[in-house]
Amino acid sequence: FPAGPSAEITALVESSFEEGVDVPIAKGDILAITATDRDGIPFVIAAFHGDTNGLATKPVLSAIMKAMASDSALVTHKLIFGLDANTYEKAKPGKQQDVLEWGKHYVSYGLTSCWGDVPNPSNYTTFNSRTYLQPQLNK
Repeated sequence: FPAGPSAEITALVESSFEEGVDVPIAKGDILAITATDRDGIPFVIAAFHGDTNGLATKPVLSAIMKAMASDSALVTHKLIFGLDANTYEKAKPGKQQDVLEWGKHYVSYGLTSCWGDVPNPSNYTTFNSRTYLQPQLNK
């Protein structure tokens, strides 16, 4: 992305959440920009810091996709989405985001992930346990 970011569209994404749905995000959890690569291909590049239980993961992706579809300048952009989805192999229904449900969700938009279309639930990337060397002071 030789010219760097061309626009920040975070506000557009945040305004694209489904009406009446409480999405557990905080200020600064989402950043979305546009940029063009050296071949002239336009991208939306989004980053998301997910909630511990992953309940915002699906609504945030839906909002990004809605924002891209709602703006004629963005419909041809490709998406790069970096996130900590906080999905679970054995999710507690209604309390945690199941990894296989998350996979079905992103596939429904024609997307895939570095884990493929059907992520293996036992491919762990993070565990919640912390040592005294890993304090999370805001919790």
